[in-house]
Amino acid sequence: MYIKKYWGNYIGGSDDSLNLVEFLADQNKEEITLSEIFAKIGLDKQNWDFHQTAGYLEFTHSNGVEMDFHFAIDVITDLAAILLECSVSGSVNLKDLDDYNTPSRRIRITATVEEHHAMNKALADFAKDPLSYDLHEMMSDDEIKEMAEQVEALRKELYEEGGKNRNFHIKAEEMKELLPDWEGADGCIATNRIMVEGNKVGYCYREEPDNGWDSGWRFTAGDESDEYMDDPNNSAIYKLNTICNDDPDIIPLLNTPAPCAFERDENGVFRQVEDWTPEQEEDSDMDILQQCQKWHENNEHHKIIEALEGIEERTPEMDSQLARAYNNEADHRTPEGRAMLKKAIALLKPHEEYFKGDYYWNFRMGYSYYYLDQEGRALRYFEKALENRPDDEDTMQLIDGCKKAISLPQFSECFRERTEDWWETFAEMEAQFRQMMDDDTDNTHGTEIVTQMEGALNLVFDDISFELGHNGEKYELILTPEGDRVKLFELVYFQKHAPKEVLEHWNILVGRKPIQNIDLKTNDGWNVSGQDVQVWIEELGENSFGLSVYCKKLLPKLKNEENKVWWLLVTLTDQLLGEIPNMRYIDNFDVLKKPKKEPSILMSKLPEKMKEMGLDLSNDAEGYLESYVSYKTTPDYDKDSDWRLDVIVGSTCCMPLINGYLDNDNVYMDDLQADGVVAGFFCYPLATLREEEGSQKIFDFRERLEQQLEENCGSEVLKLIGGATGYYYGYVDFIAWDISKALEVAKKIFEESDIPWASFHTFRREAGSVRLKQVDGLGETLQGIDYIQYTPENAEAFYQQLDQWNDQDEYVRCVQALNAVPESWRDYRFAYAMARALENYAIIGDHDEGTPIYKGDAALLRAIEVLESVQEEGKDKAEWNMRMAYGYQYLYGQEEKAIPYAQRWAELDPKDETAKDLIKELQEEIDRRASDDDGSES
Repeated sequence: MYIKKYWGNYIGGSDDSLNLVEFLADQNKEEITLSEIFAKIGLDKQNWDFHQTAGYLEFTHSNGVEMDFHFAIDVITDLAAILLECSVSGSVNLKDLDDYNTPSRRIRITATVEEHHAMNKALADFAKDPLSYDLHEMMSDDEIKEMAEQVEALRKELYEEGGKNRNFHIKAEEMKELLPDWEGADGCIATNRIMVEGNKVGYCYREEPDNGWDSGWRFTAGDESDEYMDDPNNSAIYKLNTICNDDPDIIPLLNTPAPCAFERDENGVFRQVEDWTPEQEEDSDMDILQQCQKWHENNEHHKIIEALEGIEERTPEMDSQLARAYNNEADHRTPEGRAMLKKAIALLKPHEEYFKGDYYWNFRMGYSYYYLDQEGRALRYFEKALENRPDDEDTMQLIDGCKKAISLPQFSECFRERTEDWWETFAEMEAQFRQMMDDDTDNTHGTEIVTQMEGALNLVFDDISFELGHNGEKYELILTPEGDRVKLFELVYFQKHAPKEVLEHWNILVGRKPIQNIDLKTNDGWNVSGQDVQVWIEELGENSFGLSVYCKKLLPKLKNEENKVWWLLVTLTDQLLGEIPNMRYIDNFDVLKKPKKEPSILMSKLPEKMKEMGLDLSNDAEGYLESYVSYKTTPDYDKDSDWRLDVIVGSTCCMPLINGYLDNDNVYMDDLQADGVVAGFFCYPLATLREEEGSQKIFDFRERLEQQLEENCGSEVLKLIGGATGYYYGYVDFIAWDISKALEVAKKIFEESDIPWASFHTFRREAGSVRLKQVDGLGETLQGIDYIQYTPENAEAFYQQLDQWNDQDEYVRCVQALNAVPESWRDYRFAYAMARALENYAIIGDHDEGTPIYKGDAALLRAIEVLESVQEEGKDKAEWNMRMAYGYQYLYGQEEKAIPYAQRWAELDPKDETAKDLIKELQEEIDRRASDDDGSES
């Protein structure tokens, strides 16, 4: 943002500033006049005199809340800054003005010449005599004088630099079509001296075009300096027709082939420059990618988007720059921002082979996925990027963030919340869809209707297949899993949450329904029916069959369009059997290039044949998902091997997740996480259960655990999908629609059980575990060695012993010895010693071996808790504040809480440079995190 040097302190930093941004956001406009702003908030009553605020300045928000402005001059200086941004950048992103809760949306404020004159005078008056304004009541003399200096600098930029007001000279609504017969590329570059300030073209030239968008023409007023031309803010890409509206005199020149150049003589007539070559302009001209880099360095990402989106035939390099701009412009917390991130991926993906091994391509792909809460997909791209830049700190930090997120996924909105929000919104808008479908009597708007529904469903599903229709009574939304059993769980959950008011008009179905006598047709003229296809059925196992199909009609297409032939025949099978029966029974499908010798049946007869075999062809998706399979494996007896490798026997209703975990294949996990869903398992030791009552105790505990999970979580939060018994551990498998709630409930259940420890792990084999209950020795008392136990009489000897153990990195031993101190003897010295031992254990680990994050976090939280118990005695001690600062520093994302303690430490012990270093380190981490949250990539 150009005005960031002004915005955020005296200008743009008040409550009036926040209310002004809120007002502009509430207008929901792309452009608004200064006079409209004045009228709506009451500034028109001031008659351009802002020394004293006359009456109430206020507006009523669309949500009904009344918002006040306290000082008229405060609002005027803010508006002047926004006018400057609009004059430089064309518009302002409201989110840049207030990034806390303002949507990312651009707006442009326009003003008449008279209003600009009045604004110039109002700013000059304030700069000359700021003490005479009512705002002085809230500011000291020095503060308001400093503000006046900033206002004067702003005023000069807005009105005195070259005497310009940089709103476009010709407005869009005033444009005429002056080149109706122009053929070929019509893009060009022109300077602000022409397009903003209204000067005539004084010098222009045509070089060989950069790309398909470019005509090669470059237009200047002729008096621009080299420094002016080097600044990308002073020029932009336009259509030739736009330049002609500003200066029609150039029209006769436009068909002159490149290379050529023209300059206007003293009589205003264009003369061709003799012996001109493009090399003469190389210093002052830059190609579009260089200009994009300049805009990027100035954080003007919207300019990159506007320029490159106007180019029809972009190069891979242009698409990469455009993707970076979308990444940087996106606010990942909003639907609009998430759409930008998806757009970036769509721009980058087609060029994977072209950019193979390229750092920037991989980093940008990873960046987009990371801020879409798809850290599993992001991780692979960041790791490839790191291969090219092994020491890149940004990439390493993002990889660390990905690894934490795939171990404990967190979502801005989980699948449960997405589903609830979607149905609530759809209930309000479904009548519009029905009307659109009713109005489309000639089937000419089907693509438009489907596109709108897809856009709506993408708010819940990253990828979704569906069909729309009407069965004569109700409208139908058919959600199709496309053979994906894991996806089917999501679709059934989503379907079951459709509200009654929607179901009055709609059937929400999962899986294509069977249709007799179906004749499939494609847009390019293909058609096939069940009468055209021969089928051979092979029994593979219990309720498991393979189909071999042969279609002579499609044989000519099979060689060059094999994938499309397969899709057509699989879809035809879905339509004849129903999609769910196809998934339930057909485990192998093969398209033949020549028929088998054995007798076949027509595909149209396949449903009848399968019914004769006693198979259930109902389209009950939920019932199908309740079918479990049992499995046995040969256990790995290595206790340090990965989870589940010790499994002896198990059962599941979602075998693809089990196989994906064992095969290190994360496709299903990536798909689920993209939708805010997590599949994982709880694991716990079996040793104590075996000791008590043998194997029956193991099964009883698992049954009781599953029952408690269902009772306390319910189907809203998770779906149990099976479990397994291993040589060492037990496992309960589930799909969580709300992972935070599921883990919260599970943690409580395990803590109230006799199981010594329990963990959560996703179905990503490489992910870390999250400990839900732990026994790490920190809760025990010291046993098995002789040591000096605490009494008030031997306190010195006891604490000297702790100091010795601390020096030997025996932190758990220190904690256990302190645990044995009776409650009545625990004082400040005890609390400080305990906090020191816990923090050293968390940060360093016994014998400098490190500590797992989940154990370290628990120790740090306990250290903070014990320090807070002696806050009154410790708050004025440097050592107490030091320990509090370190405790919060090493808890993820808690640096803001650490800073006040570090500052107090520095106050109490000014000679300790460590405190000052810590403050600096904490602030740097906060700034880095803020930069990441802003969604800014390099």
